[in-house]
Formats: sequence, C-alpha cells, structure tokens
Amino acid sequence: MNEQIIFAKRPVGMPETDTFRFEKIAMPEAKEGEVVVQIPLFVE
Repeated sequence: MNEQIIFAKRPVGMPETDTFRFEKIAMPEAKEGEVVVQIPLFVE
C-alpha cells in the first residue's frame, strides 16, 4: 500500500487537522522503461 498526504483545503491562518487527509492507495505497477521506488520512512 502507498500512503499519500492530500491537501484537502486551503487553511485560513494556521493549518488544522482537517487541512490534510491521509489516503492509502495500491502501489502502482511499473510499465516498460519505468521503475517504482519505495522509500522506507522511520518514525521515532
């Protein structure tokens, strides 16, 4: 799965929790001549 951070709305002042939303989508398949790069994210 691929997690994306989507800009949901333009904030007025400081961004709040509803300014962004997180979506999980299927990992795309590489087509001929393309590569898919996966970057591990380590959060402490």
